[in-house]
Amino acid sequence: AQSAVSLTGGYELVYSSITFGGMSGGPVLDSQGRVIGIHGRTDGETAIDNNSNSKETIQLGNSLGIPVSTFLALATRLNTQAQKVETTPTPELNQQEVKSIQTAILSVDVSQGNTTASQWLERGNQLWRLRRYPEAI
Repeated sequence: AQSAVSLTGGYELVYSSITFGGMSGGPVLDSQGRVIGIHGRTDGETAIDNNSNSKETIQLGNSLGIPVSTFLALATRLNTQAQKVETTPTPELNQQEVKSIQTAILSVDVSQGNTTASQWLERGNQLWRLRRYPEAI
């Protein structure tokens, strides 16, 4: 559950897509490729790798964005018009689509090479988001 503090600043869209630094300001898409929001930030923690003295932010929570409806309301107040707005609900993904997304997310094999503790934590978080809890531990 999100706290009220994390939903301030217009970040009213909460989603579980895996995001990384540098993606702020990018579109949040539904499964049909329609823009539903603008990515803003990720709940995460800063981890320090004692072996390399590097700092990394590890995404441990949900992603937060500004819903497109916020921008549409602002456009109306500024007397501008959106080009095209679809309001039909997004259909459920079929099994093949779900499997394709899971395969893409898990395509990197972190068990090979010099994997850092931060990379293992990130991998566990990816598995958690896919609801593969036993593997995430």
